[in-house]
Amino acid sequence: MAGQGQGSILAALACAVCVLLVPPLLVPLPPLVDYPNHLARLWLIAGHAERPPLDAIYVIDWSRAVTNIGIDLLALGLGRVIGADTVGRLGVVLALLLPVLGTLALGRAVAGRWHAAMLLAPALAWNLPFAAGFLNHQISVGLALLAAAMSAALPGRPVLRAILLFLAGLVIIVVHLFGGLLLIALVAALAIGETIPARGARSLAVRRIAVAAAPPALALATFLLLAPTLPGEAGESAVPRWFWTWRPDMKAGAALAPFVTYHVLLGQAVALLLLFLAHAAVRRGWIRFHAGLCALAVGLFLGSLVLPSSLGDTEQIELRLSCAAVLVAIASLRPGSAMPRRARQSATAGLLAITFVLSGWVLHDWRLAARDVAAVERALAALPRGAAVLPAEAGDDTRSSAAQSPRLAGSWPLHSHYGLLAVMLRDAAVPGLFALAGKQPVRLRDAWRHLAPTGSSLPRIQDLDSTQAGATGNGPPRDWRENFGYLLVLDAAGADVAPPPAGLELLADEGFARLYRVVPR
Repeated sequence: MAGQGQGSILAALACAVCVLLVPPLLVPLPPLVDYPNHLARLWLIAGHAERPPLDAIYVIDWSRAVTNIGIDLLALGLGRVIGADTVGRLGVVLALLLPVLGTLALGRAVAGRWHAAMLLAPALAWNLPFAAGFLNHQISVGLALLAAAMSAALPGRPVLRAILLFLAGLVIIVVHLFGGLLLIALVAALAIGETIPARGARSLAVRRIAVAAAPPALALATFLLLAPTLPGEAGESAVPRWFWTWRPDMKAGAALAPFVTYHVLLGQAVALLLLFLAHAAVRRGWIRFHAGLCALAVGLFLGSLVLPSSLGDTEQIELRLSCAAVLVAIASLRPGSAMPRRARQSATAGLLAITFVLSGWVLHDWRLAARDVAAVERALAALPRGAAVLPAEAGDDTRSSAAQSPRLAGSWPLHSHYGLLAVMLRDAAVPGLFALAGKQPVRLRDAWRHLAPTGSSLPRIQDLDSTQAGATGNGPPRDWRENFGYLLVLDAAGADVAPPPAGLELLADEGFARLYRVVPR
């Protein structure tokens, strides 16, 4: 009977993982907020930055970036062979699946068997960091969980485990620094053990934790000592390196980040349902917790509430921490008293159904967003090759809610980086490409430094000629008419769009996207 239970749960896990693949394989351009920007960079790395006219604008310089470059390295190794679009889609799949697979692997190592609660991992694969397009972050989290599972599977091989953890730490830090820090915390949590050490054994536990965490910590120290350029060091960010903010609105939403992609009410319903099921399982003794991992999950969640919301050019820190906390909490689960067969089957079917429903909902939302992407592509067909184009948005959204495309967490627009599609489609120069020293291996030539990222949102067309233009992080340069020959207006469909500045000639109106030519004065 136990073998049959294991087989059915493993089959359900495999089915859930396969279901997760449906949206990224069916939608041509997954509308993750940062993804169009990532894709443009991958396209340049894959060889297109070497040909005119882009060779006069961008340079690929690998001395600039040593972390946050996981998908960039994929583009370097595979881009010329399989194309940047395939590399980008591979990055999306890895960012979606690796955290799930890492949680399952660590949970299996901790529990010693498969169990129904593991289906929480694929059920919660759709979360805010993924939907925001934090691809390298997501991949590094998955790799850290996998490395921790490897460590847990080698209890009697301390030397081999230390070597592998050191090497894994170096690789993960290159992908993203967050994953390297998480790996240190994970191996320390595993060293605490399944139960909190007794008072008399705590000094021994501290030494055990220090020995376990030493290899990945040494990898981090090695990286920090040898890295030629760390994020923020070159002073190219729009904010100082040690600038930080603490945003109450972001903290209030941190608890929902693991459950929300586009619809807050749906995320709230899923969170309440899963909390109810978890409470019932704990009360009946069906699940227990690995003490060390559980303590880490609590620490990560508390960190999401008290640590800064942004530090220099790294933002949404609470979203990253709270989602990592939930994955660690799932990995900490262990079977308790025997769960009745009917309850086990109901839990398995229910969690699998949640994965199906959420994946189907995401596919629906992505198809809605695909209409906007298609409109941008049609509008850009009128853009001359090699032109410089400034993306902007129509301004205040006056459309009815029924006409709106999905938005991240119900409020953040998905179109912030749609204008970067012009880099790939028309060899255009577009402001805002991710090209910060320490984080991306792309460098802008001096004549095009005005294209560096200046903020996280698009300028509004009614502000283009404002006296405040260029004064804020999100504003266009004061001399935008001289620098850009074309204006791409996004989110314009069905709205009483604010009138564009004078001196523009409409070239294409595709509803959501409008392309104007800037008429020389």
